[in-house]
Amino acid sequence: MNKLQKYLIRAAKELDLKITTPYHLELATDKSIDVLAFFPELGCPKGMVVIKDFEEIEDAVETLVQTGYSFSDLSYDLSTDEPYDLEEVLE
Repeated sequence: MNKLQKYLIRAAKELDLKITTPYHLELATDKSIDVLAFFPELGCPKGMVVIKDFEEIEDAVETLVQTGYSFSDLSYDLSTDEPYDLEEVLE
């Protein structure tokens, strides 16, 4: 588990949200994606997946959205030693 996933878990706890991290999603079109996290209560009806880079899901994004999921491209700088900041994670 990387630093970003740990931040997402902490934010989910503080906001009383369900989270699964990491998450593997099988899509109906024989495509599957591995993402940083899944928030079933956020975004579209089936929930929101969190990715680090859009290229991770580029081939599956149309199917992902049509299936009822939303996604968030979270480019959070993991190289810094800055302390956890909920407001920063939420942006």
